[in-house]
Amino acid sequence: MKLAECIENFSRNLKAKDVDKALDALDSVAEILKVSDKPDICANHILEFYIFEYYFKTKEYDSHHHPVHQMYLSVAKILMDQKKYDRALEVLEKAGEWNPVDMDILWAETDCLKVTNRLEELKETVINLYPFIYTRADMAKFYRCLGFYYLEKYEPETAMVLYTYSNMFSHSKNADSEIEYLEIALGKDCPEYTVEEIKKILEEKNIPAGISDTTLAILYRAGQLEYESGDRKAASECLELLYEVTGDEEVGKMIDKIEK
Repeated sequence: MKLAECIENFSRNLKAKDVDKALDALDSVAEILKVSDKPDICANHILEFYIFEYYFKTKEYDSHHHPVHQMYLSVAKILMDQKKYDRALEVLEKAGEWNPVDMDILWAETDCLKVTNRLEELKETVINLYPFIYTRADMAKFYRCLGFYYLEKYEPETAMVLYTYSNMFSHSKNADSEIEYLEIALGKDCPEYTVEEIKKILEEKNIPAGISDTTLAILYRAGQLEYESGDRKAASECLELLYEVTGDEEVGKMIDKIEK
């Protein structure tokens, strides 16, 4: 069967929420697109290529414009809606084979692990995805996930700190709700932690206190390389992401220069 037919079959069965048939069609798509033993990458943004190359220590891979990773993720989401979390995790593993740095896939894995109360796997997954984070929203979710872990491990004080720090990166109703729950459970208001106090507690737990400096350097270098190659739009996008999380004046000047 040709690629276009397989994709059409997948789309039709996905719409009908026939997971088995959708997966059969999608596996055929993957088989057709798999042309070598190299890793296969379907990137959402050019930055993901740079992150993949650095953290997976290779520039040898096949890139694809067909979003196979997102196709597998869409099936996994149906399974999650059906509360079939173990099977969803199997499909998410396939999705990760086509983009191991996609945050939507990785967060979906953490959602499944939370629901099934697989706490140690949850913590391991959250720690492993940390290097791929480059936005404030994802950093906030990183701390919320760890907050959930420590809450379930009966360490409410640590959970309180993590939910508080999460809100410093990107405020959420979820973190507010968990803090309110902890205040009631502990019978006291959430302390007004200073950033220094929070960072000290995080250090004691061996938890990073912000986006990886290495990942920030990758953003900067990606912007430079894209600019040098003549892709001003991609360069600006990479540097804008960096500016959003650092507010660095030098980066802001570079963006202004590129966009003139």
